Amino acid sequence: MRTLVDALPSGSHLVLSHLASDHDPERTRQAVDMYAAGGVTLVPRSREETATFFTGLDLLDPGIVWLPDWHPELAVDEERNGSPVPLYAGVARKP
Repeated sequence: MRTLVDALPSGSHLVLSHLASDHDPERTRQAVDMYAAGGVTLVPRSREETATFFTGLDLLDPGIVWLPDWHPELAVDEERNGSPVPLYAGVARKP
């Protein structure tokens, strides 16, 4: 990831969502197994591990949060059923 970010020009943004390892282990295992069945390897990470992708970048508000909580006011005609989404999301700008 660092190689990709280093190649970006100043002012570029990194937009990232990532499977959480530190919430709902059973649901996370199911997601990993489902993707593995299709030949895709998922590596869940904690919030702290996910934060390392943003090292050296200017993290935008609201920071690294659960995916549905990243500016929920921007959703149009969407409903959230209250179930947890085991994904972190964040956006950061390269200085």
